[in-house]
Amino acid sequence: MNKRRIAAVMISALVVIGFVGISEYRVSNELRPTTVYFASQDIPAHTEILDSMVTSMELPLKGLPPGIITNKKDLVGKYTLDQYGLAQNSYFFQSKIVSQDELMDAARMKLKDGQSLWTGSVNLLESSAGNVLPDTDIDIWFSAVETDGADSKWVIGKMYEGVTVLSAKNKKAEDIVAKNNTNTVNAQGQTTAPKKELYPTVVQLAVDDDQLQILNASLSTAFRDGTIILVPHNDNREAGLPELGVTGVYDIKPYIKSKQLDLDQYISKTKNTSETKQVESLSDIQPEGEKN
Repeated sequence: MNKRRIAAVMISALVVIGFVGISEYRVSNELRPTTVYFASQDIPAHTEILDSMVTSMELPLKGLPPGIITNKKDLVGKYTLDQYGLAQNSYFFQSKIVSQDELMDAARMKLKDGQSLWTGSVNLLESSAGNVLPDTDIDIWFSAVETDGADSKWVIGKMYEGVTVLSAKNKKAEDIVAKNNTNTVNAQGQTTAPKKELYPTVVQLAVDDDQLQILNASLSTAFRDGTIILVPHNDNREAGLPELGVTGVYDIKPYIKSKQLDLDQYISKTKNTSETKQVESLSDIQPEGEKN
């Protein structure tokens, strides 16, 4: 009986010691100084976070809001969200700080001087079965059907070579690469693998003004069954962006240009027609005696 009591006392003592130890550890951990980062100034929305915009302070871990960033490397060089700025002395929250690629207009920010952003929808064939990806170069081909009376013929050729892809997204405007490689966490905290989307449905390219004009023209109703096909550029071939008028065996730009209305002639014709109508109108309101 004494042995049982002694064992019970020893077990109770161990439980108490363990509880006290755990409590002290938790209290010590909660009071542990943790480096916390604050905005040293007001930071507008959609702004790159510079080192000069960040200040730090050591605070006890207990009481800090969840989801704040405690590593400076996760701050500098990142961006505040669209329509979400930070006031001076605000915490940096993980859900409100993103990389440049995660911004809605990330593609636009990659444009160089003199470049424009062209956006087009593509399918499995037109995106080369998912081989058209951001930061790669592609060749742009175009096909259509030319009708002459009852006779129809297909026409196909190349518009440009070595054009840079800025983004490839799904129909929800989500980056296709990130979508295929980022795990998600559900409400129960369970990590699930991403649902694969094997090819993009929206592609954005960096082009100059002439290229933008030709690309948009090729999608007009002037062409029957007009289709743009994006082909991964062969790095072993000499890359280049043929200028308008530079022809080759497969150059289809002259054919596309042949369907274009001459704006100078149209404006001149419209102006002359307008002036003629104005003269006729003034002649109509002149008194009968003043008409020649």
